[in-house]
Formats: sequence, C-alpha cells, structure tokens
Amino acid sequence: MGKKISSQIVKEDILQAVKDEIGQNLKSGLLQAVKNEIGQNLKNELLQAVREDNLNITRNNTKQD
Repeated sequence: MGKKISSQIVKEDILQAVKDEIGQNLKSGLLQAVKNEIGQNLKNELLQAVREDNLNITRNNTKQD
C-alpha cells in the first residue's frame, strides 16, 4: 500500500512539474509574441511617420520651386 501511495505522489509531482513547465513555456511564448507584435507595430508607426515627413518635405520643396 505504501508503495502505491508513494508512486501516486511521484506521478502527481511529475505531472504538476510538467504542467508548470508547459505553463511557463506558454507564458514565455505569449510574452515573446506580444513583444514581437509591439516591436512590429512600432516599426510600422515609425516608418509611416518618416514617409509622411518625407511627403511633407517633398510638398514644401515643390511649392518653393
């Protein structure tokens, strides 16, 4: 009986460790995905700002000519 209980406790501990590891990996993966998305959005916004600024410079130069 003692071995069976001990074996069950070990199984539960292993299962919990696996669940914790999967949970941590999922959290890490989600966090990385969010960081990547924020980074991509920031790049897109900066690129758009540069394009708009270049367009304004071009318009101003055209008006001056």
